[in-house]
Amino acid sequence: MKEKKNDHHYSRREFCGMTLGGTIGALSLGVAAGKDLEPEPLLFDAGNPTVALVRDARVWAGEGLKFNGDCMRKMVDRVLCLATGNDDIKKAWKTIVKPTDVVGIKINCLGGRGIVTRPDLVRTVVQCLRDAGVPEDNIIVWDRSNRSLSRGGFKVQEEAGKVRYMGTPGMGEGEYEAAGIPTRLSRFVTDACTVLINMPVMKAHMLAGFSGALKNYMGAIPNARAFHKDRCVAVGDLNALDPLRKKSSLVIMDALRPQWDKGPRDHPPARWKYHGIMASLDPVALDTVAVSILDEKRKEVREGAWPVDAPHIKRAGKLGLGQADPDKIQVKREENL
Repeated sequence: MKEKKNDHHYSRREFCGMTLGGTIGALSLGVAAGKDLEPEPLLFDAGNPTVALVRDARVWAGEGLKFNGDCMRKMVDRVLCLATGNDDIKKAWKTIVKPTDVVGIKINCLGGRGIVTRPDLVRTVVQCLRDAGVPEDNIIVWDRSNRSLSRGGFKVQEEAGKVRYMGTPGMGEGEYEAAGIPTRLSRFVTDACTVLINMPVMKAHMLAGFSGALKNYMGAIPNARAFHKDRCVAVGDLNALDPLRKKSSLVIMDALRPQWDKGPRDHPPARWKYHGIMASLDPVALDTVAVSILDEKRKEVREGAWPVDAPHIKRAGKLGLGQADPDKIQVKREENL
């Protein structure tokens, strides 16, 4: 399958001219705005990381797939408090972002509207960031291309002074290597953003076994096909690249209506309303717990063991990107807030 080109490409000069809270010029030179302002320490044990899961069936507004906005906001606030170990939501966000940060929210639109990171959830997280003091101009919701965003039900918005919804504006300068595979990274990763919030969808993947936090950054490179060999094990190495590893600060996973088989494209017979939102500071731990949830569902469907095998998660654990041993992960779970 041939890689599709991005909808638009910018020269380095054009990209640096884009107004992102007045910081893009400095960021393009590798200087993070406000770098002397350190965030509050994360209340997080690297050896036994926390994965938070909040579920509430009331998030659905009646029949169909419409959402109860108030319930969703409560779920996002609570899951972040649990993930950071801080019951004050304002202090919880301070451990993740500063008002001077340029925050890139990486969503997943690959499967179209049926299996996208839900726009209602994304808008809720955007509002949370605004409430935490991050200017609208410093928030970028992004995926591989404008076309992907449109297919996922998002309206492309590139105007300065507002929250951006846009495809990656080409690749940054410099080449990286992950597991011997040369690649480049989105300019949102290398230049524009100081903090990345990863917002994947919980779904099975026919090649990788599972698509979640780690797999979501396949949308940040121009040669995703090269990482599909050997059941996508090199996705672990991709996440170990410095710009991704250092800037990825939080994962908020859409587990509202996951897919237990035949992903990454939408397959409605394998979808079910789990009405959950997950969060963690550890992407490996979060993916590990999410896989266990899919395993339980698959066992229920087949009335027997049918485990997900996701080599890239184990590889990421071996690389020290997070905890892949489920016995060493603390799961904090709450239902019906």
